[in-house]
Amino acid sequence: MKVHNKENPNHNIMPYDWLTLLYPAEWCFRFFIASILILIVSHLSTPISQIGYWTMPAAAIGAFLLQLRVLYLFTTGRMPESE
Repeated sequence: MKVHNKENPNHNIMPYDWLTLLYPAEWCFRFFIASILILIVSHLSTPISQIGYWTMPAAAIGAFLLQLRVLYLFTTGRMPESE
C-alpha cells in the first residue's frame, strides 16, 4: 500500500506493504519447519543433527524478536525511509 502526500506526490508517507513488514515472521516459520524436518529425518541420532536442530529454534526466536522490533517501529512511526 503506497500512500502519497498531497503536497508532494512523489513522496511516500508509508512506503511499506504488509509483505515487507511480515518478512521476519516468514523466516521464523521457515526456521521452525527446518527444525521439525531435521527432527523427523535424523531422530537426533548424531551430534551434528542435535546442533542443527537446536540452532533452528534459536534462529526462529531471533526472527520473532526482529518481527516484534519491526512491529514496534511501524506502530510508533519510526521506520526508516526506504528508497
